[in-house]
Amino acid sequence: MSLSTPSWLESLTWDALLDVLLPLSLFTLLLQRSSDPMGMVLLMVVWLGLKLVLRTNISPIYWYLLGVLSIGLAMLTHQVSNSSPSDLLLVLLAFSVGVGRKREEWRASFWILLFIALAALFTFELDNYDRDYTRFNDNLKIIPFQYLRDLLPAEAVRLQRITINRSGYILGIVGILGFTLARHSNRNWPRYFAFTLGLIAYGLAFCTGSRAAAGFPVLVLLFAELAWCFRGQLRRLATPVAIMVLMLGLMINLSMYLPSSPFSKNNPSDIGRANVAQCFVSQSISSWSTLLTGQGGDRVSLACQRLTLPNPGRKFGPPHAHNAFLQTLADYGLPAALMLLSIVGLSLRNALRMIAAGDGLQGSMALSLCLFIFGSSLVESTLISTSLQQVLSGYLLAVAWPRPLKLYEHNLQLETVNFEVKVD
Repeated sequence: MSLSTPSWLESLTWDALLDVLLPLSLFTLLLQRSSDPMGMVLLMVVWLGLKLVLRTNISPIYWYLLGVLSIGLAMLTHQVSNSSPSDLLLVLLAFSVGVGRKREEWRASFWILLFIALAALFTFELDNYDRDYTRFNDNLKIIPFQYLRDLLPAEAVRLQRITINRSGYILGIVGILGFTLARHSNRNWPRYFAFTLGLIAYGLAFCTGSRAAAGFPVLVLLFAELAWCFRGQLRRLATPVAIMVLMLGLMINLSMYLPSSPFSKNNPSDIGRANVAQCFVSQSISSWSTLLTGQGGDRVSLACQRLTLPNPGRKFGPPHAHNAFLQTLADYGLPAALMLLSIVGLSLRNALRMIAAGDGLQGSMALSLCLFIFGSSLVESTLISTSLQQVLSGYLLAVAWPRPLKLYEHNLQLETVNFEVKVD
């Protein structure tokens, strides 16, 4: 019995093949001799530049975006601050090269990006070298059996010099890729292979000790499965459901940051997050000008680092907001923060409409990734510092943006009808 070539493999394009650079970027961390990940940043710039070049035949706007990339090259390659305009620049440019891609290209990219799990196996390390203090994996407390806890390292796992939470974020994304590919694969060997790599990525994410990386992938995959089961009702309810999810997430997040919140009374990490969030808000609303225009990269971060009480074992307060929306509000003002929130909300709506149209793989992938990015952004500054994290955030948020969406839905319905006719 011969194995036929999958359709996505037959239509593999240079655009999709370029995504091989993203898993390879982790290996550049093995070569660095300091905390400045120049190799990874340069590889992200090369990836982005080639992606833009390949899309110049679609629209002349991509020539202008290439100009933006070249002008921002100095900021991207010589950034030393916690928060910089180059952060959102990289996210937005990555988003621009993902918008409107074909389903076959995305399917190929999902498989290629899944190999980040294998790259992580060769590039992870335990957080036990000489620092101010060693981080331990508190997620082990969730495991009910002592013998299983003893099999795993007590120290937190990280991807070389990438921080614990950002390592968990990257690995959580890869875990979602693996589990969703396994769920919507029609063949056994790709299903088992995707599930195995997804399990490796999620296992490493769990071992980072990040609570978000341990819990959010499970929750978003369950939500996506629920949406797929009730996809018939989503056509009319996509917008209300997206608004409800957005509002619920913001309300829960706000409750965590209130001074009287039960979330910020016992855990030192949660207390630190609540305190720095309150500082970011107070700094942002100190005047109308700062509220509307922001204060530029790092100004509020440095101020709140001095004003916020440090966690045990730390010399200063948190170096960022631990919230992507508050970080954007403080650095670039209310319009930028509202635009970021709107993009996430519209992405949720689009993903739900894709599921309603019957696209199991890309629709479920778009919804799971968007929910994970949204949830993680509420508890971590996911858009700063780490170039691989920024590229994955912008690029995969664009999974929910086929162009145009109505034509995409129409073509998908025609393909479904043609398939049913052939089967009959």
